[in-house]
Amino acid sequence: MTILKTTAATFEQDVLEPAKQGPIVVAFTASWCGPCKLLKPKLEQLADAWGFTLAIVDAGEDKALAAEHGVRAVPTVLTLENGAVLGRFSGDRSQSELEKHFRSLGLAQTNLEF
Repeated sequence: MTILKTTAATFEQDVLEPAKQGPIVVAFTASWCGPCKLLKPKLEQLADAWGFTLAIVDAGEDKALAAEHGVRAVPTVLTLENGAVLGRFSGDRSQSELEKHFRSLGLAQTNLEF
């Protein structure tokens, strides 16, 4: 499990290259965003428990990178693999909704329940 902050300058190295080996979850957030503050710890907990990589992008700082990935609202979470978007959602989600979403994408490496 890896949780990292990435920017436009490091996005290819941090996200796009590793996504050739397996799925990477990218959360576009902003420091002023209330729902982002609620969602982030749930994503971090799942990344830790299930062993996937979570990359955090500050969409307020990296507006061009967010726009390039079709982000119109924060938080927006993308799951990328091999240059394709496997899944996408915007807004906060409950823990069970997050688990269901990531299971549907094949990210669950264990059957841990929270």
